[in-house]
Amino acid sequence: MFWKIFYLLIVVFYLSSGVEGSLGFASAAVGETFEFDFGEEAKDLRINRNSAEEILYAGKQGKYPNVKLSDKGTLTISPVTENDFGMYSATYKIEKRVDDSIMGVAPPAIVLVKKE
Repeated sequence: MFWKIFYLLIVVFYLSSGVEGSLGFASAAVGETFEFDFGEEAKDLRINRNSAEEILYAGKQGKYPNVKLSDKGTLTISPVTENDFGMYSATYKIEKRVDDSIMGVAPPAIVLVKKE
């Protein structure tokens, strides 16, 4: 019985660490410039802030003109405002073939919080 519980705990730990591996936290003060590199694969971002969701496309203007995503996948928020705090996540999939299996990794995501 001990080994079954031990094995289950290892599996749960492995799965939870893999899911959270792509989530980061960042802070910025209002008025600062904030940048984050999501990688060249990022052609759009899903933004969740203030209970609203937005898709921001690279090279296009979104709902807020101070938030931009470059063609190289760099998010720039200049200047940071009270509306900019929330979750920013890339929408692409990272897949790798291993033998006859495909392994998927969650794309990067950050939670931007107000620097105190």
